Amino acid sequence: MTVAAALVVVSVAAVVVWSQVRETEPTQVIDDEAGLRYDIPQSWVQAGEAEMAGEVYAMYSSVAEAPGNAWVRVRVSGPGADALTTAKGFVAAFNGADWDSPSMVEEESVIDGHAATRFSDSDDEGRTWMAMAIEFDDRWVEVSGMAGDNEPHLIEELESIYASITVL
Repeated sequence: MTVAAALVVVSVAAVVVWSQVRETEPTQVIDDEAGLRYDIPQSWVQAGEAEMAGEVYAMYSSVAEAPGNAWVRVRVSGPGADALTTAKGFVAAFNGADWDSPSMVEEESVIDGHAATRFSDSDDEGRTWMAMAIEFDDRWVEVSGMAGDNEPHLIEELESIYASITVL
């Protein structure tokens, strides 16, 4: 094999490896209004400016969706908002469970010095609902999400989004 042929083989191999790595690397979403940064899988799509200005997403500061049946939405609430009740109510309302259902999971954590509480549950149709309230001095940020259709990879992707949340 000549040196030129060897270089071509190595170059092609490098491009293939780079493209495979690139396809699995997450896309970073920077939500300046909410003051958050989070990663979405490559297959997910962040809503554009035109979509965000429309009626459906007007109340959110960022939205990302997966092909199939999964999404995550971020909303900013004022300082007097009861974001914990709103987050828990979101999960309870959509999964059809009682607020005190034993299937409702509540996890408290800290994200870059900010108190955060996440609620999650699944419904009878295989959808998993999650909502997190993050407390700031002057506001609350609510991150809601859903992964459906009994697709475990979507639940894993939604979990990875929540795990990647950081404060700007």
